[in-house]
Amino acid sequence: MTKAPLGGFVVGVTADRKAAEQISMLERCGAQCVRGPVMRRKSGRDDEELLRVTQELVNNPPDYVLLTTGAGVTDWFDLADSGELLPELHDAISEAKVLVRGRKVHGAATTLGLDVAWKAPQGQLGELIRYLTKKRIQGKKIAVQFDGNPSPESLIKLRSLGADIVQVHPYEWSEPENRSASERLVRLVSESSIDAVTFTSRAAVHNFMAVAESVDLTDQVVEAFNSTVLAACIGPTCADATHLYGIERSIMPDHARLGSLVRMLANHFAGRSTPLTLNGIPVEMRGHQLTVAGTEPMLATSRERQVLTVLAERPGVVYSKKKLLKLVWGGTTSDEHVVEVTIGRLRRRLGEAGAGVETVRRRGYRLRSEPV
Repeated sequence: MTKAPLGGFVVGVTADRKAAEQISMLERCGAQCVRGPVMRRKSGRDDEELLRVTQELVNNPPDYVLLTTGAGVTDWFDLADSGELLPELHDAISEAKVLVRGRKVHGAATTLGLDVAWKAPQGQLGELIRYLTKKRIQGKKIAVQFDGNPSPESLIKLRSLGADIVQVHPYEWSEPENRSASERLVRLVSESSIDAVTFTSRAAVHNFMAVAESVDLTDQVVEAFNSTVLAACIGPTCADATHLYGIERSIMPDHARLGSLVRMLANHFAGRSTPLTLNGIPVEMRGHQLTVAGTEPMLATSRERQVLTVLAERPGVVYSKKKLLKLVWGGTTSDEHVVEVTIGRLRRRLGEAGAGVETVRRRGYRLRSEPV
């Protein structure tokens, strides 16, 4: 029987839009998902202001139009339709050179009947700006449809080229109404109680780290991402945002698509397991999942999994309670009793194989493991 590639692994999902679709795809691959939306999409940042900007572009058509998100373009045209400006907006944009950031916005633009002059190969706003630096745009009017988290750096760069920038904001990202789920996800990451976290936008990274800062866990979260927790980003813009916070261990798929993101995670974790022989009994450790002698897999707690992982790295080496507290609990407690309790639960979970987790009197614990 083929094993699910993400069986035993826990994945945090920060998305708001399409979260259910993403979770369904991950669960089909065997993952256990923890949802912690870090933002909420609000359509119509300011409908009156957006209609005013639209009327301005109708009266004075732009030379270039930069479109950055499919949802944003759709929202913009829907609002223009409700304001009886859609035909005029379409005519105004049709006279301009339309540049798009990626595949989704390209699809939205063509569906709305717009001719796209150029599409950024890597799906980054910076590519559109670099494209314009090669053109003579001084004094030109450029309409820029931003996502819900506009980049001030992009505005500064465009204005430095002497262009007249008109900002279009069809929607905005805000913090979720209830932050309990996002705070829980942040705490799980800080404790290395999760294997990966998916980020599907730059805004999601910024908001996730803002939540971490609000609960005073920024350092612990960055350390976890750089050691045991994988930051899975949908594209380069998103990955660049993680680097701003010192997160160096992030990965992204070749194509910025949700399906590609899930397949990348599945490929990353597929086949990742630790085979052990404890007390003469074969044990497989796969993520948070333990399989003893081929029986039905069971989920270990995060602390149990981390203790077993530490002991399995150097079988036969004795780890003191103080050392395990530092390696597993990160120095958050000095109570050595928690180590005893965790070891006891781990042994009970392993059954007869638990005898392979040995107590060395007055020194600590070690794993008596033989090659499988």
